[in-house]
Amino acid sequence: MESLEHQKTELSRIEKLLNQQLSQTTPDGGFVEELRTRLLTSRIFEKRSMIDSIVVACLAILLTGLLIFSIGKFFHLKKKKR
Repeated sequence: MESLEHQKTELSRIEKLLNQQLSQTTPDGGFVEELRTRLLTSRIFEKRSMIDSIVVACLAILLTGLLIFSIGKFFHLKKKKR
């Protein structure tokens, strides 16, 4: 079995080689658009969007509740001082 240090060195060498070979490669515009379309229509993206919407709605409800509570407490303390 090879030593861990030798494996790391070999992996670094492969990474540098790939970097040199692929550094001048740019993706085709059509490929990028197709990838973007596939991402936007994917189920995981839809689920993530739905979860984000639920989180935003919950935060809005919590903020509204906190605002109502704070206003009620303010008026209660003001009424108590009289």
